[in-house]
Amino acid sequence: LSGGNATRFGIFSLVYGIHGTYWMPVYEENAPPVLVTALDAAGFELRVISSARMSYPEFRSTAWVTMQDRVEDDFPQGEKYERDRAVVDRFEHFLDDRDARGEQAPFFCFTLLDAPHQTYSWPPEETLFEPAPRSLDYLNLSSRPDDATIASVRNSYDNAVHFSDANARRMIDALARHGALENTFVVVTGDHGEE
Repeated sequence: LSGGNATRFGIFSLVYGIHGTYWMPVYEENAPPVLVTALDAAGFELRVISSARMSYPEFRSTAWVTMQDRVEDDFPQGEKYERDRAVVDRFEHFLDDRDARGEQAPFFCFTLLDAPHQTYSWPPEETLFEPAPRSLDYLNLSSRPDDATIASVRNSYDNAVHFSDANARRMIDALARHGALENTFVVVTGDHGEE
């Protein structure tokens, strides 16, 4: 199911459970989602760790408005794949910190990996699918590209998705190392699909 074809509406519908066309009223009211308020009331430790900034689209004023102090989205690395690695490192430290504190409360941690979002990003040494352009000419792509160009763009996307799969695996492995995997729901989704 899809709630929209862009990050704003996709994450909005995912977290709020309503269609993205409700974005503006929710944004104007700074209304948090029931999901977040219910988990907070139930004693969950809430965290967002994101490779992309949560200030645009304005998720700090909507989805995470009541938990802005628990949103980590200021990673200084230049490349998206580097920020994604930092997100996974931070997630592992989050679990380490919980163990060090002896924290027993359940947690909700929303992580966003940005590598498969246009423009695609992956470590050069992990290029499995070729040819794969590192940058895309969107103007050229909008004017009926040939099959070879389309295939090369798909290769770039596949490289980025492969890299993200490895990062997701790292997070699942971290949950297992901390003995949390059997008691954790892991949901892997996209904020929106590719056209």
